[in-house]
Amino acid sequence: MTKITYLFGAGASVNAIPINETLKASMILEYNNICEEFEKKKLEICANSSNPYITESLFNDFLIDFNFIITESKRHQSIDTYAKKLYITGDFLNLKKLKTILSSYFIIIQSRRNVDERYDSFFASILEDANNLFPKDLKILSWNYDYQFEKAYSSYNQDSHLNAILSQLKVYSKNTRLNYVDNENFGIFKLNGTAAFMLNQDENKVHGTIQDVTVGYNEKLIIEVLSNYASIHHIKETKKNLISSISFAWEEYNHGKFIVDKAIEFTKNTEILVVIGYSFPFFNRKVDRDIIRSMENLNKVYFQAPDAQDLRERFLAIRDNLKKENLVIRTDLKQFVFPNEF
Repeated sequence: MTKITYLFGAGASVNAIPINETLKASMILEYNNICEEFEKKKLEICANSSNPYITESLFNDFLIDFNFIITESKRHQSIDTYAKKLYITGDFLNLKKLKTILSSYFIIIQSRRNVDERYDSFFASILEDANNLFPKDLKILSWNYDYQFEKAYSSYNQDSHLNAILSQLKVYSKNTRLNYVDNENFGIFKLNGTAAFMLNQDENKVHGTIQDVTVGYNEKLIIEVLSNYASIHHIKETKKNLISSISFAWEEYNHGKFIVDKAIEFTKNTEILVVIGYSFPFFNRKVDRDIIRSMENLNKVYFQAPDAQDLRERFLAIRDNLKKENLVIRTDLKQFVFPNEF
């Protein structure tokens, strides 16, 4: 069977998650929603929580941090740009704050919305039988830190527990499973991690709100978001070294290069690459180049996006030794493209 790798970018989740151009506006809207919906209920929310660290003061600190990240992000082209600036300048305190707020926002926004239906169609198409067997020659690389894959798959395996889904989908990231990569079978490499929370000393499990990926938006969810925030805000008191499990691929610390090396090994035999809604941003260029140039047998690439022509041009800056007729444009966005070779 032809060895196929999918490369997912933000556009793959556009029906459920705002893309970079609209992300900051969406974060402002969610911030305002929280302020409006819960301002008068702060004391009640704190009283209903069994966590003694969830107080009105902590709620206010969460909103202050949320507003701070929004304000600072407005000064940059994208959230990712701001994150990389913080990393380059060594401002790790605010980088940690950004990841915390970003994870909280993604948990909230995904609790409000249904999964992008194209993920559901994707699983219906690739699963081989009722035992949820995946094609072993199909692999996925994703720059997205949403959990649309996990949320969509929960309706197939009838299990909404995030850690169970991560295991069944064989999801690899900096913080999980890298010592057990199965290069011969289906799996998903999430290069930027997942918008969730994990204990720093427990690298194989995520913790916190999205243990149930189908959880809806309500007061209970806000309490759980605040519980994660409280554990980060009061690490010494709670003795829980909780961190966001977002970890950008270009970060060198915490096995940064290690995940790229593992992704290279995982996809080096790729013959067909399918690029879904990924714009090849310049600050990802080194990682993209390292991975894609290592695909020794690559002979054809599909590009699916409204601006697929532009994606093809950007791809040529990474790798230009493929025949033009083997760089295929697809602009129909109703479902994720399946190559003829599949």
